[in-house]
Amino acid sequence: GKESMYFCAMPSGFIPFRDSPSAAPPERFTFPFKYEAHPLVLQASAQLQEELGKVSIPSEGKMFGVLIVENASGEMGFLSAFSGRENPVDIPLPFTPLIFDAFTEMEGFADGVREVTRRSEVIEEEGEGSLPELISELKQ
Repeated sequence: GKESMYFCAMPSGFIPFRDSPSAAPPERFTFPFKYEAHPLVLQASAQLQEELGKVSIPSEGKMFGVLIVENASGEMGFLSAFSGRENPVDIPLPFTPLIFDAFTEMEGFADGVREVTRRSEVIEEEGEGSLPELISELKQ
């Protein structure tokens, strides 16, 4: 049935629309930081939100996105992705896999991220300080 279509995505991560696409695809991309979302994006987002509403998701720090695509058969659908390293849900949704995982590909990256986070917290707690002092501390 239509309810299970979401979990029947092809291995590529393609997710077909449960309902007929609500509009034709746009002729070109829009400026990503100041635009009104296309009806297909709203439809895909609503479908993903509905599926996410059925599972347990950590309460902080996750961002989800959709990308409208057409598969090789000409069927409209979308890819879904999330921010961060870990799959945020307790059941396998067909999220697009990571292209690059800096935490495993770049030795020391995680340590660097932790250090930047620690220093950011210190700056927030103690005040900003002067830029030359902060640069000096980073070089040590």
